[in-house]
Amino acid sequence: CWKHAAADRASLDPSRFGHGCPREDGRCVCYDLFVNLTGLLGLLALVVLLVSSVEYVRRRRYRFFYVMHISMAPLFLLMATLHYNRTILYLSPSLLYYAATALPTRLQSRGRRRRRPRGTRILSVAAIPCPTPRRPDGAVLDVVFAASPRAAEEYRPGHHCTVRVPSLSLKSH
Repeated sequence: CWKHAAADRASLDPSRFGHGCPREDGRCVCYDLFVNLTGLLGLLALVVLLVSSVEYVRRRRYRFFYVMHISMAPLFLLMATLHYNRTILYLSPSLLYYAATALPTRLQSRGRRRRRPRGTRILSVAAIPCPTPRRPDGAVLDVVFAASPRAAEEYRPGHHCTVRVPSLSLKSH
C-alpha cells in the first residue's frame, strides 16, 4: 500500500485491497489498513498480557511475567491510541497522575544519591522460617542495617525504604 500511495494516489481503489474499506467513496487509503494493523497488534499485545497473567506463570515464571508486562503494556497502550486516537483522552488522566506521583520521588532519590554517600550498611541477613499451606518451605528475611549518624537523624522507625537486590529480582521492594 505504501509504495502504491507514493507512486499514484489515484490507484488506491478497493479492488486492490479487497472489501472492507470504511470510506464512503469506495477508495482505500493506507491509513485504513494501518488502523487495522494497529488494532491487530494491540490485540496480540493484550493476549500476551492475559496469557502471562495466569497464576502458574506469575508464581513459577515471575521474571517472564514481569518482562512481558513491562514490554507489552506500553505496546498495547500505544497501539490502542494509534488505532483509535481518542483513547489518549482516557489514558491521559492516569498517565498524568502517575507522572505527578512517581517522578518527584524518583528525582528526589536520585538527587540524594548524588549529594551524599550512602548512609546505611547491611550488617546481617538471616532467614526466618515462615511456612504457609501454599509454601511449606517459605521464609522471611531479617535484615539488620547499620546507619550513619546522619541517616539515623533523618530516618525514624516507620519510614519506608526501598530494597533492591538485582540478583534476586528486577523489582524493588
